[in-house]
Amino acid sequence: MQTQLAAHRQPGFDLADAAVRMLKGEAKMEAVGTFTRVDGIREIDADDMPALRAKVPDGWRMLSVRRA
Repeated sequence: MQTQLAAHRQPGFDLADAAVRMLKGEAKMEAVGTFTRVDGIREIDADDMPALRAKVPDGWRMLSVRRA
């Protein structure tokens, strides 16, 4: 399933989740893949968490936070 889902991956996207289930009464499986856009990583500086959250661009996700 991972190989078949990876074949549907578009440039700039990563396979984030692959839910697989057996179909009831059949010898078949069904997979649903979730792809997330990966444009790169950017560092953002701020004085506190509310200011940091406010600087995260729309559609982006904060991956980690560290103290300076």
